[in-house]
Amino acid sequence: MTTKVFTVIPCYNEENAIGRIVAEAIQHSDKVIVVDNNSTDSTSSISEQFGAEVIRCKTPGVGAATRAGICSIL
Repeated sequence: MTTKVFTVIPCYNEENAIGRIVAEAIQHSDKVIVVDNNSTDSTSSISEQFGAEVIRCKTPGVGAATRAGICSIL
């Protein structure tokens, strides 16, 4: 059995930091999922450029974004 490691990063308007965070997480994970919680900046496109899968969550809040990311894995 192969163990897979998934990283879920809920975020909102994090274009200044998300590239660095995704680049670091990719080194330790099989898959990085960024859950964009209605960002109005370039968070999603930067995340994709650094290799993350991006999911958009319209329901506001860290809890909703985290649940959306986890549900995308299951």
